[in-house]
Formats: sequence, C-alpha cells, structure tokens
Amino acid sequence: MVPFEQLFGRPAAAFRNTIVLTPFLSKGLLESFQIQNWVRGNPFSCGSNDHLTLVHTQIGAPFVGDCTLYLEETAAECLLFWGACGAVTSELPLGALATPEEVLNCESFSDLLHQKINTDNPARPDAAFLEQFLNFAPDLKKVRCAAFGSFKLEDQYQEFLKEKDVGVVEMETAAFFHAAEQTGKKAIALLYVTDILKEKHVFAPMSPSQQTVVQLAQSKGVQLIQNFAQQLNVRL
Repeated sequence: MVPFEQLFGRPAAAFRNTIVLTPFLSKGLLESFQIQNWVRGNPFSCGSNDHLTLVHTQIGAPFVGDCTLYLEETAAECLLFWGACGAVTSELPLGALATPEEVLNCESFSDLLHQKINTDNPARPDAAFLEQFLNFAPDLKKVRCAAFGSFKLEDQYQEFLKEKDVGVVEMETAAFFHAAEQTGKKAIALLYVTDILKEKHVFAPMSPSQQTVVQLAQSKGVQLIQNFAQQLNVRL
C-alpha cells in the first residue's frame, strides 16, 4: 500500500473536517480559497485554509474515485466536489451554478460508442447533506446529471439525455458519489456551466464576455463553498 502522505503530500491527520475535491486548478483558485500551504504529492496535491482542505485530484473518474477512497483515512466527515459541466440545453446558461441530485453512470466510452448504456444504479449525494446545502443556498439549481465518458459523443446523445431529464454532463461525479458512499462520508457537488451541447463546444474558445461570465461563476461558487464550510465548522 502506498503511504497516504506520498499520495497527497501531507499526512491524513492534517486534513480539515471539510474536503473540497477539484479535477483541475483554474487560474487564481488557490488565491480565491486563500490557501498558501500548497504541497504536491503523487498524483494528488492539497492545501488548507481555516475551514477546509482543497485537493487537486487530476481529471477523470478513476482519479476522483480513487482519491475519494483514499480520503477514508482522514477524519473528515464532509466531501464537496467542485467542477465544470456542460449544459444539455441552453435552458441552463453559461455560468450557471448547479448541484446534482442524481447522476447517471455513462462513464464507459466503449458502451457509449456501441450504444449499450446502462442507466441503472445512479449515484446520489448524501440526502441530508444536500438538503443542508440547499437550505444554505436556496437559489441554487438542483439538476439531474450524467457522468459522461466522451466529449465527442455528447452531442449525439443530446436527445437521449433530454429524455432522461438530464440537465448537465460532466465526467466525475458518479465515481465521486459512489466512492464517498463506500467510505461512509457525506458528499455533495457544486458545478458551473462552461459549455452547452450543440451550441458552445467544450473545446471552443470563449469570447471575452463568455470568459467574464464563467469567471464570475467560479468566484461565486468558491465564495459559496467557503461560507458553507465555515458554517459547517461552527456546528462542530
């Protein structure tokens, strides 16, 4: 077994009660979270402020799922996934913040390619923790999500996703919720929209106005997470 500190760069005892997992570090994220003690492990990196520990997981369900399982060694009770997503339709605009109430497992590229999707066994956040989060942020959009294993195939599945009442697609939250349930930790997710199926491709460059909208969403989301984590600490 690889030592925990080698994986994360610091021991499990150093982690706060609330841990935020993110698959990529957007510009200025560490500054927004007011984290100055950032350390690199292999493959994860982390740092803490007064109320939470932020973990960079790397991109993809295997990294996020494994990271969540490894975090069982910490004393943390609360896990929050922070990441980007694509809206299935423009009803959810660029920059919108949303929290998944259910996630369909469409992670397998091979199954998507051969149209053999099994939407049984969806992943879900901790119900009581999600209710607590929504009480804290009552204007937050609650959505059904699909953890999707291909960027290229997303557009082809738009009608299928609409039929399943899916509002957003991303890659990691099914693995995150299933792994968190396995460890017995409470988990929720907060996502921000960066693209829209058939309208704004995930890899298409953003206009200055679109960049501003997404950056504002990132700032708003980080502040929401900070304030929520602070409230969780007060209740300890």
